[in-house]
Amino acid sequence: MEFFEDYFFLVVLLGLLLILLILSIILTIANRKTRYYEVNGYAIEVFAGNYNHYIKIDGVLADEVKTLFAFTINLQAHRESLDIQVRIGSGFFGNTVSTKINGVIVRDKFGK
Repeated sequence: MEFFEDYFFLVVLLGLLLILLILSIILTIANRKTRYYEVNGYAIEVFAGNYNHYIKIDGVLADEVKTLFAFTINLQAHRESLDIQVRIGSGFFGNTVSTKINGVIVRDKFGK
């Protein structure tokens, strides 16, 4: 019993650190979003991660932003019959992705 009384503060501190570590891992994983679109025969991938954000068209990188802190990120890509504008909003509980293709707001292939 004396052991517990002597190290109570240390045990509580280690428990709180463990909880913070688990929460940071969960928020890091939840913050990543990938959206897939198919328009005019093009396969479009929009990725909004923690530090890396990009647009790929048919697997080729079209635009990319790497940032540590940002509240709003704008990405753009253009092809012959394709004009893509992506706005990524960073929030505490995750990124929000808004995509316009040829001036129309679209949802991804899975309806997100």
